[in-house]
Amino acid sequence: MSELINKYFPTASGAKTVNDHWEAFLNVGLPDRKSEEYKFTPITNVIEREMNFDSITSDSGSDPGVETLFSTPYHMVFLNGKLVKKFEGNDIISVAANSDIPASEKFIPNWKDEFHLMNKGLEADGVYLKIAKGNTLEQPVYIQYVVDSADSQSAAVTRNYFHAEENSEFQVVEEFIYLGENASFENTESHVVVGKAARVRSYKLQLQGKNQLQVGNTFVQQERDSYHKNITITMSGKMVRNNLQIFLNDEHCESHLHGLYMLNGKNHVDNHTTVDHRFPNSYSNEMYKGILTEYSTGVFNGKIYVRPDAQNTNAFQSNNNLLLSDTATLHTKPQLEIWADDVSCSHGCTSGQLDKEALFYLRSRGLGQDEAKALLLKAFVADVLNEIDIEPIKEKVESQVDSVLFTK
Repeated sequence: MSELINKYFPTASGAKTVNDHWEAFLNVGLPDRKSEEYKFTPITNVIEREMNFDSITSDSGSDPGVETLFSTPYHMVFLNGKLVKKFEGNDIISVAANSDIPASEKFIPNWKDEFHLMNKGLEADGVYLKIAKGNTLEQPVYIQYVVDSADSQSAAVTRNYFHAEENSEFQVVEEFIYLGENASFENTESHVVVGKAARVRSYKLQLQGKNQLQVGNTFVQQERDSYHKNITITMSGKMVRNNLQIFLNDEHCESHLHGLYMLNGKNHVDNHTTVDHRFPNSYSNEMYKGILTEYSTGVFNGKIYVRPDAQNTNAFQSNNNLLLSDTATLHTKPQLEIWADDVSCSHGCTSGQLDKEALFYLRSRGLGQDEAKALLLKAFVADVLNEIDIEPIKEKVESQVDSVLFTK
């Protein structure tokens, strides 16, 4: 176990860690199939089988100039875990290194996860962005995480922090891009504090890349009267694990979680979400939808906690899936744990195939098989697409819904 740092991240072995989290990680190790949280996602086995960390170098190169989904002055690029492009701050948004976070900031989630420990134990590159009190950032923050494995395998670790101060508002888009055909491994973290009466919309876009292994933790802490919406779109991935934790730390918080995963080949995507209601009079709504075909695997585990003091909580969760082949696999587990008695909560999941009667009806009206199929798929994902407020992102996702992968 003491050789893990050399085995998994040799580029970090020459640097001293700044805290004792790495020692805690060494004691815990990476999850195996005995881990309940990673029961259906054996990512440790795949990392050991697919990755040769001895061949990875720490040279990240320069800004690769990848295509952007939209233009914004608030654009950042990470290449193989290193920040290679950033913007300057102004009166509304301040920019600093993640190592410069003031001690008074509350970016300390109490979360047990082996990859979270790994990330905290390593000297990860990243930024600390803060939106000033009472201000609205008119254009989104756009962060692209680029992994270039064209010449060799790649590994990257990043950690970013976002703080919307009282009565402020902004959007942040995180897009993951993969260049090359070799395998890659990413361990990413995003920490978000939504201040009193602040509003934050966040997007996580995993739109391409077939050989990536990725574990990402997103922690959102909401203060009184705050609003947060997260949209996670995953179109491919050899093995991807998205952990999203929402902590409602005061009254009158509102949180929305929306997800879409569309998988083919042998792609494997695991979405684990947690919404923790800790105080009264808050609302959360969660809706994840999946489309799986060929030999792909989808995992969804959604947990809602309603603590004893969280009376008058309204919390809703749904996970709906379409399996377009007999060889696709789905594991879904919605969960509610309620310790309060004056609440309105529900959860549920569905899985099935395209409605044959609806398909027949469209065919009878002159539509071809592929066109009818795409129309039904669009209708299925419309609830998620309609939550996307940035039009170029919505158009990109819609085009992939129509792609040939789902018209076979």
